[in-house]
Amino acid sequence: LFYNLRSVKTKLAYIYSFLVTFISINGYSQCDMQVNFEDYTTNGMSSFIEWNPIDDNTVVCSSSDWQPSFLVNNDTLLNVKITGEVYVNPIINDDDFIGFVFGYKSPNMNTQSNDNHFYLFDWKKEGQYCPVAFGSFYANEGFSLVEAKGLIAEDPVSTYRHVWGHVNNENFSLLDYRYSSSMGWEYSTIYQFELIYTYNKVKISIDGELIFEMDGCFDPGLFGLYSFNQNAVVYQNISIEQYYQIHIDNEQDLYCEGESVGFHFIDPNCNDLPPNTVSFQWNFGDDTDLSQDLNPQHTFAEPGDYTVELYLENLLGCTDTIRQEIHIKANPSFVEEPHDVECFVGDDIYFAVEASNALNYQWYYKDRDMDFFETLQNDGYFSGVRSDTLRVNDVRLPFDKMEFLCSINGECLTNISSEAGEII
Repeated sequence: LFYNLRSVKTKLAYIYSFLVTFISINGYSQCDMQVNFEDYTTNGMSSFIEWNPIDDNTVVCSSSDWQPSFLVNNDTLLNVKITGEVYVNPIINDDDFIGFVFGYKSPNMNTQSNDNHFYLFDWKKEGQYCPVAFGSFYANEGFSLVEAKGLIAEDPVSTYRHVWGHVNNENFSLLDYRYSSSMGWEYSTIYQFELIYTYNKVKISIDGELIFEMDGCFDPGLFGLYSFNQNAVVYQNISIEQYYQIHIDNEQDLYCEGESVGFHFIDPNCNDLPPNTVSFQWNFGDDTDLSQDLNPQHTFAEPGDYTVELYLENLLGCTDTIRQEIHIKANPSFVEEPHDVECFVGDDIYFAVEASNALNYQWYYKDRDMDFFETLQNDGYFSGVRSDTLRVNDVRLPFDKMEFLCSINGECLTNISSEAGEII
């Protein structure tokens, strides 16, 4: 469980010889930020644990203690995708915890070392009891997702009860887990990890496999690396990029021309604009003015396919573009309306309409003694009353000056009425 480091320099050199085989598979987007571990600080309940940078983007935890340790950045983050690689060197026979923290607020130099406020993803190589002196708590092999939200007693037994055994209390909660005898990490294996941390979602993947996904409302915080009694764990090629998605309010199957559509990328009920994003602009793709509203409402005047773009500028002055496609359906409309028809008694005549985006038709009539149009029914004189062509058979004298109009509806809007045509 414990290991006395005899020669840090010798082991760092040995570890580095393994690192030459590291190959980054990260595809860097416009606003990727490569991590520099020279800017990270060690936090936790132990002053003996050492995190040693091998270069700007490679660091090794080269000693262990009975307390957990965090190597934490100095940038408050939210709505980010963090990717990287983790590797455990086989020079030490150990089987303990590796992982990372996020949404991290403490411990730090301004707080007590046991004042824990963070989310923790940890990964245990093998199931194991800790020593009797620390409470004999059992740690399962596999993955855990934990929320720490306050003080735990500053003694080894309390530390192992929660951080090792994942026993819940009011300040320490096991949110999710995946345990089995085949889920531990292995030596000499480069694992690719991905953390997506947004205002309403956490997603963690290892080598492309989704391990945890959690919905909620999450606050900005720091990101850090984690080791608990595990020597020779190496992290490298970590990058951070903005991760936002455009959401359409009240998502539905159909959006219509002339109707207001709402967009957001931050839900104000959950969070405000994170500090790592300093400005934003919306482009709705229809040649209208750009918008700087946090949750804009936009009306598309014409049907068609539009690409809505969101331009996000981060603290480094880099601008990312997020896109969302939206299809605006056309309202039904008349291309040709009924014409007056001159005829003789006994003729068969037709009134017709041509319409676009119409699903249903209904004809109405009004004679000289009526003040309103009434629904027309198929009978011996009228047919096609629910089609685009109305037929009037064997015209009678009472039909003189009778008017007919057609009402249509479509997927968008309903009951659009034509002008009236008249029998003369």
